[in-house]
Amino acid sequence: RPVLPGVVEIAGLHISEPKPLPQDLKDFMDGAEHGVILMSFGSNVDSSWFAEGFEDMVISAFQQLPQRVLWKWDKDLPNISPNVKLSKWLPQSDLLMHPRMRLFITHCGVLSTQEAIYRRVPILALPVFCDQMDNADLLVRTNLTIQLNPQKITSEQLLDGIKKILSNPMYKRNMDRMGDLMTDMPLTSRQQAVFWSEYAIRHQGAAHLHSAAADMSWTQLLLLDVVATGLLIFLVVLWLVKYLFLSVLRRFIFFISKFKVD
Repeated sequence: RPVLPGVVEIAGLHISEPKPLPQDLKDFMDGAEHGVILMSFGSNVDSSWFAEGFEDMVISAFQQLPQRVLWKWDKDLPNISPNVKLSKWLPQSDLLMHPRMRLFITHCGVLSTQEAIYRRVPILALPVFCDQMDNADLLVRTNLTIQLNPQKITSEQLLDGIKKILSNPMYKRNMDRMGDLMTDMPLTSRQQAVFWSEYAIRHQGAAHLHSAAADMSWTQLLLLDVVATGLLIFLVVLWLVKYLFLSVLRRFIFFISKFKVD
């Protein structure tokens, strides 16, 4: 989208080089013959926000998968199948970089979405609120994901969504392409942030990149002067057309009246 010269868009500023995983997570990932699925709804989504039966639905779906599943959840659950590992915190970005990571089931928060794209991991979208809905819609429109409603989803729908993403190579190809677009830059996100911050300092605030719109009055910003001028011209033309029409009409009536008298 177009931005002003003084605005520099930098995505993935929070993403750093992957760190070594804790030993238990490393063993869990390395031993996953069929790959690993990560499910996380970020740090701001509480388990109490989901409909009753959500946890049982997820457990039912996951136990039917050949893949191992890492599930970030804020409480312990009974009856978890052996292929599922629960945790109240996970090094999400580092896990997404692991070569055995196959799918990220996410709420589509901005930071989580950027991490998935940066790491090129296919997404299954389960947005919960606010901007997550718009983010998920955008991913669907660009053929990067399938969107499901976490408040109404069934275990069959969740399982079907997972299988569709994993079995259709289009989603992985599109994620790889999007990741290339995000990372194919002359500088990393942090280097860009540092460069442009220092650039603004070196040039005393970079006034040459300052938008003239910031110094305009509200009448100029809304182009009210242009609108007023255009409206005035329109009214003048309208008056002239009316004047000419009435003049012609009067002459016509005059000649008709004179013709009848004669």
